[in-house]
Amino acid sequence: MARRSRGEARGYFPERGPSSRLPMPPALARPRLAVWQFLWLCTAVQVAGAGTSGALGQLREAATSGDAKAQLQLGLEYLYGSSRTVAKPKEATHWLDKAVAGGDTDAMVVLAKLLREGSGAIDPDARRSLQLAEKAAAGGSAEGMDMLAEAYHNSIGVGDIPDKKRKKLATKWLKKAAANGAFRAQVQLADSYREGKQLAMDGELALKWYEKAAATADPLSQTSPKKVSPQALELIRKGSAGPGCTSRNTEPFEGSAGPGC
Repeated sequence: MARRSRGEARGYFPERGPSSRLPMPPALARPRLAVWQFLWLCTAVQVAGAGTSGALGQLREAATSGDAKAQLQLGLEYLYGSSRTVAKPKEATHWLDKAVAGGDTDAMVVLAKLLREGSGAIDPDARRSLQLAEKAAAGGSAEGMDMLAEAYHNSIGVGDIPDKKRKKLATKWLKKAAANGAFRAQVQLADSYREGKQLAMDGELALKWYEKAAATADPLSQTSPKKVSPQALELIRKGSAGPGCTSRNTEPFEGSAGPGC
């Protein structure tokens, strides 16, 4: 079975087309926090506010009592370490497994990602990673859907299924993830329509999904997307409806608006 390299994990379509194509809107090209990193940031803020080993004990007590969110938070704290505890990979996986058993979809996504790449005490297990992503997606997790789309596109843990079926499933989950607000999926779906990969070229739909992604990008920032994305999206608008066009056309996406309308 073909395995993708680490470089391919950043997107569904690692091979890009000619540089003459429209650039990615700057607001969308900025690094974003993965869900497990964001959750860890939330944990770190709470840790900074507490700052005592007693607070860690309270968190552990809540986790021991069966609180899935506490189990996830404790797992993340042991995974990355903090001001009140060193990283303890085995403890981390123990509590993440508990959170998964408790039905927490965020924990499923975190553990699925760790199992896909392998980390510390966790050996890579692509099949279990896929199963966790499926479970998270079934629970409504957009990040789980996003992981499924990538897994099917790059044949990660999906078994020997016909290429046609595999690509169909990749597209299905890509669309679901984008519709449910997964930023990366929205960008990848826009790229697919812009470049004609997996889906037929469609400038109007490419623009729609770039706009949705721009609205999703950096929810913690109050300024940067609003300053950058309107100008970038205007380039896409010009590319999808050049001079003399009676309707939007995908041809100009190979370059600038103009001939080919």
